[in-house]
Amino acid sequence: MNVLLTGGPGFVGKTVLGELRARGHTVRLLARTPRSPLVVSLAARHQAEIVPGDILEPDSLTAAAAGVQTVI
Repeated sequence: MNVLLTGGPGFVGKTVLGELRARGHTVRLLARTPRSPLVVSLAARHQAEIVPGDILEPDSLTAAAAGVQTVI
């Protein structure tokens, strides 16, 4: 399943990201600062795609959610 994960770099988000990848899901990681070393490292470690955006900016969510089956 293709999943858009908001809050991935956060305390809970890191665990959710790892669990999703362990179960074979493809993950897009929504990030306000997509070039942040933390975000880049986390995405590389879990083979997640980084998409720029912010949950407070509806236009960025529309683009980030294109083609995913669920948003967490």
